[in-house]
Amino acid sequence: MHRPKRRESPCDLNIHTFRPLPTGTTGVGWDSHPPQESAFLRRTVDIDYRTPHGLNQQQMLQLANCDWIRGHLNVILTGPTGTGKSYLACALAHKACLEGFNACYHRLPRLLEELSIARADGRYLKVLNKLKKLDVLVLDDWRLSPLTQTQQEYLFQILDDRIQKRSTIATSQVPVEHWYQSMANPTLADAILDRLVQPAYRIELSGESIRKQRKNPKTRAMQQHRNTLIWTRNQTKNNAPK
Repeated sequence: MHRPKRRESPCDLNIHTFRPLPTGTTGVGWDSHPPQESAFLRRTVDIDYRTPHGLNQQQMLQLANCDWIRGHLNVILTGPTGTGKSYLACALAHKACLEGFNACYHRLPRLLEELSIARADGRYLKVLNKLKKLDVLVLDDWRLSPLTQTQQEYLFQILDDRIQKRSTIATSQVPVEHWYQSMANPTLADAILDRLVQPAYRIELSGESIRKQRKNPKTRAMQQHRNTLIWTRNQTKNNAPK
């Protein structure tokens, strides 16, 4: 029987020990081919540091060694829409996979919905147990809308299971300083943020949406030309005789 080829997305993470979560949850993985057969795994993660989005190359190189995972620390990426938060989160998770860790990507709003369904049909503890075992859990689109008390309880349980044991990557368009105001229960809000924010690397991105630049060929060409000039100038400066 012919099995249709699965379409790869930038956030599909092929990892050595990962299997998809039970039906009804949002996880991505590959259950039909070993990791070395995936085109995504062979793809080089190409991060353009010349684009002015406030990305620190030294910090990314530090994260690339995956010591933050071994130390059970978190990573928080914030910035306007289209600045590459999800891409960088998945790039870090992909690098973790290459180092032998397991990982899974979730959009937080959808995950909270799925946990609500799992609680109703008796799978809640089983799903939480799956999430607890992941070395790296990516929670994308954090705080797109205010969290109810029930959603806060789900989130607290996820993070409480992982603190000082596993690592979490969170992305959000909203600065961390404003997360507290979006939570219904202030006591739970304190507990959630304490478990996620305190033991975390924070990357704050800025600038124009990359998607907008891609839609406008003229703008993209001008930006590429400008980046090339900046890069050339910096190289000349660095290579100049002392």
